[in-house]
Amino acid sequence: MSLKANGLVLKFTIAVNSLEDLPEELRMYLPLFTDAILRLGTPKKSMEELEDMIKLKTGGIKAGTHVSTNHSNLEIMEEGLVFSGYCLDKNVPDMLELLQTILLETNFYAVSKLRTLIQGIASGFVNSLAESGHNFARTFAAAHLTPAAVCFP
Repeated sequence: MSLKANGLVLKFTIAVNSLEDLPEELRMYLPLFTDAILRLGTPKKSMEELEDMIKLKTGGIKAGTHVSTNHSNLEIMEEGLVFSGYCLDKNVPDMLELLQTILLETNFYAVSKLRTLIQGIASGFVNSLAESGHNFARTFAAAHLTPAAVCFP
């Protein structure tokens, strides 16, 4: 899809990969996978080098999961991985090459980097736990004050 903004042509690319054949016991690792694939680097390029290229040639590259219902049957769910980015029209080949490098060459054997990544994620969860508790308590207390608070926590 092309978008025009301030006279510049931007390209937005989405790659969606269906996960219908992924075993159920591996699905819980998808968020870790999408974090890791953009933070581990490759055997030939460090993550810092890849990040420099991403900043130089694109407005960013993201990885995430995608869940949607089937357009014809709401009982059917479709799951997938999404890789997206945007860049100037002239940089589309470079962005696609970066996506290819990230998808095909990420070094998942970098155990120390994986360990650091997992520890950082766990630390973030611990830090957000107190905030989540405060938000829950505030919402719970507000719900008992007025009927409107139930609708707009």
